[in-house]
Amino acid sequence: MISLMKFRMWSKFLLLPLLLGSSVCLLKYAGWSAVVSGHYGLPSHQDLVNTATHQATLYFWAFLGLVTITTATVAVILPPFLEHLSAGVKGTLRFTIALGMVILANIGGGYLLVKIGEHFK
Repeated sequence: MISLMKFRMWSKFLLLPLLLGSSVCLLKYAGWSAVVSGHYGLPSHQDLVNTATHQATLYFWAFLGLVTITTATVAVILPPFLEHLSAGVKGTLRFTIALGMVILANIGGGYLLVKIGEHFK
């Protein structure tokens, strides 16, 4: 059984690939969703809309799964704080802080990926 300290140490190395993967999935989802909304209702583009719908759904669920895993990992990594509160309140605070950090990191990661893509375009 892995101790909590070893898990915290190794899980820090997992954060970068998880955040990078979720940022890529978020951008891919946004791109395929734009294709769906741009061509929706045009009979000549029905095949493209069907493909884009499936791709957008795939990337949405991949993004949601990666964000869930990343949030759980960040919640475990956060050090204990506010010892005078009950366990339920501390757990809720840790999860809320972790979720906020992951959302901000995904927005920042998506922004950086877009800027890097514009630079090399």
